[in-house]
Amino acid sequence: MKATEAQAPQPDVIEREAARKVAREFAQECAQIDGRINALAVEAGSTGDEARSRELLAERDALIKRKEVLPYLLRGARVRCLQPLADDLQAQADAAGAAIPEAEAEVTAATTEFDVAAATFERAAERLKAAERERDRLTAEHYRVTGEATNFAFDLHRLAQGIELMKPDRFAGLC
Repeated sequence: MKATEAQAPQPDVIEREAARKVAREFAQECAQIDGRINALAVEAGSTGDEARSRELLAERDALIKRKEVLPYLLRGARVRCLQPLADDLQAQADAAGAAIPEAEAEVTAATTEFDVAAATFERAAERLKAAERERDRLTAEHYRVTGEATNFAFDLHRLAQGIELMKPDRFAGLC
């Protein structure tokens, strides 16, 4: 492919630029038409040639009529200039709108997944609390029983040595 072919503007771009140029020309003409009408009236009044004066006044009348229709021409040119942009925006909106159902389905799936995960998390949190309570209870029981076993072994050692027990009736019910 040649470099000039790659740089050739698209037809819709050319149309847009042409419409933009026409709109600018109409806007410029609107801004200048009053001055031209007044200049023709002054020139028609100052010329000595009757035929030239009529010609200038006819041209002035034509400009006055042009001035009346110029806003409509300008509006039409602006619409032609802006319509492709509006069409492009609508196409973008349609494309975005077409993607919404897929996004909504994804949101629904993610919400369901989140709800399942949240329920699982709540169950796990309850199990964790119960397990921690049981661990704490067993730890306390272990320390209590370990302390009793230590005291029992100490008293048993004292008994075996013939030393008086701290609690003389400790083994009374056991043997």
